[in-house]
Amino acid sequence: MKIVALLTGKGNSALKNKNIPKVKGKPILAYPCIEAKKVKAIKGFYTSSDSKKILNIANNWGFKKILRPKKLAKKNSLH
Repeated sequence: MKIVALLTGKGNSALKNKNIPKVKGKPILAYPCIEAKKVKAIKGFYTSSDSKKILNIANNWGFKKILRPKKLAKKNSLH
């Protein structure tokens, strides 16, 4: 069995770009990326978003990009 990490984030949520501001010098979304990388059992790291900003930031922390289609990135869409 292969275990992967999936970080999800919508760019058009109620609080736009809420995962991007920096806390202690790192974007908020960097923290789950850092912690996931510490788990030796996780063999793949992915992020799914409709936001290119979120995808690029997560990619900088070693997560592969999955561009979420607009039809799956609405305010009421689930992860």
